[in-house]
Amino acid sequence: MTLLDRYVKTKQEFYSQKWRPANTIKNGATPKSQTSRTLKNKYIIMKKLSFISFILLVILATYSCSTTGNKDKTIDELITHFNKNEIIGEKNTKAFALIGAIDGCSYNSEEFSIEIYKFSEPDRIWENLPYKNGNFGMLIHSPTEGKLNKKLIDVFNRF
Repeated sequence: MTLLDRYVKTKQEFYSQKWRPANTIKNGATPKSQTSRTLKNKYIIMKKLSFISFILLVILATYSCSTTGNKDKTIDELITHFNKNEIIGEKNTKAFALIGAIDGCSYNSEEFSIEIYKFSEPDRIWENLPYKNGNFGMLIHSPTEGKLNKKLIDVFNRF
């Protein structure tokens, strides 16, 4: 047998075995240790995914429960929120009990005039109040449109 024949035979054996995965024995079976290692790796990956999913679920549940809205906040805190957002006016108490509110006021300046009411429950907000946020309702007398109107609504909704 010449060197060239040996090279060709070796090359043929190499190419005939190439179709087999690297972790197989000559008869094509996967070794037991390789199978158990693969299953163990899959188990570890599934365990990590389950843990990550659980953590994300806990974070989501905590976040959704922590946003109780503005149920515990007061009209004065809402007025302070307006002031922080450069909407400054004068507060005057209104007859809030007539519409079923637990607190209420008008908030006015030369540029705007609004009424704000707090109710015991969100579903008790008077239906004639067009803007609702949690337990609060707001009515805008002026301006009826424009940038300031949009800013009033935006600041109220962010409270």
